[in-house]
Amino acid sequence: MISEFAHSETTDERYMTDIVGHMETIHATLDGRTENNLGIRQEIERSWRRCRDHYGLDANYPTQPTHIEPTDLRKRQKHHARLLVIARLEMASIVEHCDGAGCMVLLADTDGVVLECMRDEILSKSNAELITNHGPGAICREQSEGTNAIGICLAEQTEAYVSGKEHFFPRNTQLSATAVPIFSPGNELIAILSIVTKADYIQHNSLTLARITAQIIENQYFLKVYKDNYILRFNRYKEQVVTPKDALIAFDNHGHVLNFSRNTSKILGDELTQSLINMRIEEVFEIDPVRLSDPITRYTYHPFEIGMLQSNDSYYAIVQPPESISSSSVYLFRGTTGNAESPSQGHFDNLEYGDARMLANIKRAQKVLDKDIPVLLYGETGTGKGVFAKALHHASSRSDKPFVAVNCASIPETLIESELFGYRPGAFTGARREGSRGKIVHANGGTLFLDEIGDMPPQLQARLLRVLEDKEVVPLGSETAIYVDINIISATHRTLETLIQKNIFREDLYYRLHGISLTMPALRERSDKFTLIQNLIQSANDSDEAYSVTPEVMQLLVNFAWPGNIRQLCNVIRSTRAICTDRIIRVSDLPDEIVQNFSNELNRTSQEQQLPQNIENPVAIAERDAIISELRAFRWNITNVAKKLGMSRNTLYRKMKRFGITPPR
Repeated sequence: MISEFAHSETTDERYMTDIVGHMETIHATLDGRTENNLGIRQEIERSWRRCRDHYGLDANYPTQPTHIEPTDLRKRQKHHARLLVIARLEMASIVEHCDGAGCMVLLADTDGVVLECMRDEILSKSNAELITNHGPGAICREQSEGTNAIGICLAEQTEAYVSGKEHFFPRNTQLSATAVPIFSPGNELIAILSIVTKADYIQHNSLTLARITAQIIENQYFLKVYKDNYILRFNRYKEQVVTPKDALIAFDNHGHVLNFSRNTSKILGDELTQSLINMRIEEVFEIDPVRLSDPITRYTYHPFEIGMLQSNDSYYAIVQPPESISSSSVYLFRGTTGNAESPSQGHFDNLEYGDARMLANIKRAQKVLDKDIPVLLYGETGTGKGVFAKALHHASSRSDKPFVAVNCASIPETLIESELFGYRPGAFTGARREGSRGKIVHANGGTLFLDEIGDMPPQLQARLLRVLEDKEVVPLGSETAIYVDINIISATHRTLETLIQKNIFREDLYYRLHGISLTMPALRERSDKFTLIQNLIQSANDSDEAYSVTPEVMQLLVNFAWPGNIRQLCNVIRSTRAICTDRIIRVSDLPDEIVQNFSNELNRTSQEQQLPQNIENPVAIAERDAIISELRAFRWNITNVAKKLGMSRNTLYRKMKRFGITPPR
């Protein structure tokens, strides 16, 4: 008996000849009957030998594909739930990248059990048996499945590539597969990522793609594990900070190193990183403690330069604080406890992620806290004026008092006076029997936020001015003034100076409200738009229902003009979460106005980026893909891409010409 293929009435003679030849190659190689002139790679021969000599497998008598029980699979998936949430998004991205290749992406645990499997439609329609053999619960270690990419990766804990007849069992010779290890923060193997295609379609850059994706997953997993600690993210190059190429070091409130990522060993070297644990961060790097304690450093993505104490090497870094930071959870350096963060800073955490204008707004606002200086916020509808006003209130000494918001544009003109100033019982027809204190009195001791102040009726502007000047309110129908102590924040999307010229807004009220003015930038203008969108998506998640977006969706969200600004973005996030499947937001889930030109852009990009026929080297193909990726990320800014890749503009232009890369029209 040769194998189950020998008895298949549908297997033609040529295929049988190939299978018999495949088996003979394995036996001849292992028995020393060949001088390896067939080009068998050493890692493949080692795997074949393990399969035959250690596990007792015989290529002539293949074992059947094996699966674990569903209950065991669910336990394993639950154990790796945090990893799976991160990995699923990246796996979906690979499937879309390999669209048309008959691609399957697997995530396996350290026992070789497949925890998750994603595939494109071509593979789904072409080979149901293949999908079953490699679906969730399938065991892919060498003991069960013979030589395969996941099996070699587990056995040797290194990346592996197995194609066609390099597999041990004939049933897998129709496949080509890449597998790369994923390590935990302690550099322990926790999972295997594998890209599988049909053997007749060789995905030349699959190893590079898998390697980069595994690094992304490792970093994201590290950040998730140490989300309640400080994390130093650094790189030799400023442009590569907050990218998959980051090195990560987690440390506690007192500066003691807790753990580090695998990239840290690559950048600093194994000798140093082996002694990092429990060292103080300032014993490793030449870091100014005041710089790390500075809120501007710790809450924005502005890389600063740091030096190594044991060498002359320098790096660029940011410090990422814990997700849930409080005034008592600050980084305390030896002898520098007085440099702890400003108590107000935490209330501005989610307002900016590196945008210079928003950062300047925060710094100016902090300077007037508790100084009885009114703040006037300008900005388009939906730019977050109300959120900024609340942050100001909660950062002030009035945070335990009321924050009362009044939208001057939404209250009918006939009611706004009674809403603001209150009224005595029976003051007018339809008044409540018990009367009303009014918004201003309700805000006593706290903050009154007058949104859309430019829409306040002119006749009420004089009354508001008197309240602000005298700090007294006289309700409708009453002759008795009520003392009020309020902080005023107002906001408008209109230009008050223009309204003054048109006699629509009182000039004296304008100067009373205009202590300092801050302008909220439109979402389309913000330099931190990518990170802001990421954090809005993340903040919408909870521990039980974490949603992800594909890279294509992220690109569309970043490139969209957002006429409704952050308010519109938040509504889109909520709606797409409601309609998406398997908790992954795809292009098809987005509103029509965001994706209406998506197909045309894809077709144009596809036509413009055809692979030249003379480019066959896998390394060159991977380099070309990397250049295109960076060009798209920097929106085809040649200067920035050349700097990111560490080459001159002329060199980049030459490579673009060689690889047939042309900018979109």
